[in-house]
Amino acid sequence: VRLAAVPAAAAPAAADPGEIRRPFVGMRRRIADRLQASARTAVHFTFVEELDVGPLLARRDHLAPQAAADGVKLTYLPFIIQAVTRALAAYPMLNSYLDEARNELVTRSALHIGVAAATEAGLLVPVIKHAERLDLLSIAREIERLAEGAHAGTLKTDELSGSTFTVTSRSEERRV
Repeated sequence: VRLAAVPAAAAPAAADPGEIRRPFVGMRRRIADRLQASARTAVHFTFVEELDVGPLLARRDHLAPQAAADGVKLTYLPFIIQAVTRALAAYPMLNSYLDEARNELVTRSALHIGVAAATEAGLLVPVIKHAERLDLLSIAREIERLAEGAHAGTLKTDELSGSTFTVTSRSEERRV
């Protein structure tokens, strides 16, 4: 029988003099925890489809003056969210989750759409509650309100939780 000495745990490498360390707590910690939980438990998929967006452009151009008169900037995102809510209503299995503790597939009735937003605090996902009940301009108004709150850091916990489906873009993810 040969016995070998077990080396002591390696000492941490000498810190770079320019290194900055700060506690990983608060909002940044919650964001990291939620992203890790999502990566472990949610089905992630990307769908890419080429479309003729000419009718969308014409509709946006037609509605933009009315939106501006109501004090709302009409971007393409409300159209995407409205299309997502219609697709989720038509295919409710996409708005489901697995309750592992009860071994049940749960299909949600409410459509709470998360919208990823890059902020100084990191990637936040404000939630448009019951997006299926909102018209296009109401969705646009809610996106603006949530985006302003996300960037100002004034959103409440319930405005950052409860998403049943999330819309994001690769450009938002890269800016974090």
